[in-house]
Amino acid sequence: MISKLNNTLPVLDFKDLLLELVLKTDYTENLNRTSQAIVDYFARVLNGMAFLFMRDMSRKHYYIEASSDTHLEEHLDKFTLNHSEVEALIHEPYFLSVNECPLFLNPLKTALLKKTSHYDEQYIVFLTYDKECIGCVLLMHQMPLTATLRNELLQLTEKCSKLLFRVKRHMEAAKLGKQYEKLFLVTDKFHSTMNEKEVLEEITHSLYHMYPSSIINLLFIDENRRETPHHYEASQVFLSGDVKQIQMDENRNILYVPLRGQQGIYGVLEVITTTRRFFSSDINLIKLLANTAGHALENARLYQQSQHLISDLKIINEASKHLNANSSFKEATDYLINHLTKAFKPEEIAIFYSYSDKHLQALPGSSNFFLSHKSYAFVDYIKARVEKTGDALFSFDLLQELTVKAAPYRSLMAIPIQQDNEIVGLVVLVHSAAYHFTFDGYKLASSLVQHSALALINARLREELEHMVITDQLTGLYSRHYLNTKIAESFEKGEGGGLILIDIDNFKEINDTYGHPVGDQILKQVALILMDNIRGEDIAARWGGEELTIYLPKSSLYVVEKIARRLLVRVEGDTHPKVTISCGIANWTKEEEQYSPEHLLEIADQALYMAKSLGKNRIYIADK
Repeated sequence: MISKLNNTLPVLDFKDLLLELVLKTDYTENLNRTSQAIVDYFARVLNGMAFLFMRDMSRKHYYIEASSDTHLEEHLDKFTLNHSEVEALIHEPYFLSVNECPLFLNPLKTALLKKTSHYDEQYIVFLTYDKECIGCVLLMHQMPLTATLRNELLQLTEKCSKLLFRVKRHMEAAKLGKQYEKLFLVTDKFHSTMNEKEVLEEITHSLYHMYPSSIINLLFIDENRRETPHHYEASQVFLSGDVKQIQMDENRNILYVPLRGQQGIYGVLEVITTTRRFFSSDINLIKLLANTAGHALENARLYQQSQHLISDLKIINEASKHLNANSSFKEATDYLINHLTKAFKPEEIAIFYSYSDKHLQALPGSSNFFLSHKSYAFVDYIKARVEKTGDALFSFDLLQELTVKAAPYRSLMAIPIQQDNEIVGLVVLVHSAAYHFTFDGYKLASSLVQHSALALINARLREELEHMVITDQLTGLYSRHYLNTKIAESFEKGEGGGLILIDIDNFKEINDTYGHPVGDQILKQVALILMDNIRGEDIAARWGGEELTIYLPKSSLYVVEKIARRLLVRVEGDTHPKVTISCGIANWTKEEEQYSPEHLLEIADQALYMAKSLGKNRIYIADK
């Protein structure tokens, strides 16, 4: 075009600039290339230097987008203009001399101007679009700044403003499109896995890809919550579900975004940037990613919980099936101890059970610690706590409780076995490490014990009933029927053994003199003496009336006779009123095939008859 002021060809022509843009940008809308082409054009045409500043997305600073002098690039990294200061200077015709501009009073900027002091003309042209400043151009050259040149500059920068605004908007849209494309791919990955760890790894990986200079942390994901310098703000986000941004200084910002699902919040995403603050587009994108991740995390956890629940139900069903399969009480308790040990790996474990005296006692099969006196104080504390509340006791760390400062173990699960709302047993698992047992593990252990309780109680009741059937109620000795059964079994095995048939001398006179209650007491006293003087495998039974019997399997005649003589002395010395006994002894070996249980009992009865006939208070050994 022809200049209206002096009819000369213009120094600055937009067509020339467009041609340079086409050549240097390869027909692409690239902000950096476009900016570089513009400053190179100004520098070439004006025979000077040009710097292009663009406003960042936070709208707080103007940073150098392009420079015509590469030698000054080392000074340009931190060369920024403050938006508020720029706004105070903007007024039509959007043109300002550097000498009149307080923006360059900063020492760094002053030093830069000194390096370019040989240029007479130094001024700023502001780039505006829709009456809003989007950047500015710092120009330095020797060419005199005439009114014509000034008008051409204003016209050209006005067109450059529109071009830069559109290129920048296009690039931001393209960048946002790529981010949402990445979000779509991430979402697809989220929905293709039910593994919580993979979901969490994909969250951090995606954010690192979108914001390479940021620090990413996941907070409150599990019980071991990570403390941060601003954990209070993070905890508030976790509780409220609101996004929160904290500006630490000019360039360091922290963004907290909740990982939200349909049923709750599953953690907090912490994004720390050290280069710039978060813009609304960043927050919206990160929030969308966090919500998507929250739903994926929720689905993964629900799936894992369902798998754990199925596994727990299998464990409970397997245990219940085994315990209800007519197991003995000891078999049931041994199985439960082994099952709990395998599932929860405690260092010590015990099952306590109360008998007729209502006192909880550690059962055989419990750990040595609970069977020793070292555990008494610790066990008393546990029992007191459980009996006070009637509920299970669970502790991640007993040392945190003021009342148990000297606890030998830190992790604890104590689960009561209840019958008709009364505690009849207690299962205790401990470990020296804190947080060894999880809360989910505690719930499984409680469920397992509760489902096992009925089987344990039934096994114990069944054994008590069986014991009542085979036991004489007055003396506590075995019944005659049980004795006959055991003797028959011994004969089937060919073990050999001896039989002592005992009669309390002059028992009728005791009843007549002192009464039947005293007679009953005498029977009990003699029965206790018998039980105190026999071995574990020996069987003491009430034969009938005042007659008692002891069968000693796998015993020689010498052993049988020795025990019988000891009984004579003990009964005479330890009964009140004093009584004596007579004993008939019969013995058999596996080589004596003519013997049978009936024959053994018969000759023992004959031997007893002989002992009484010879004056009582003595033993008599049957002849072979």
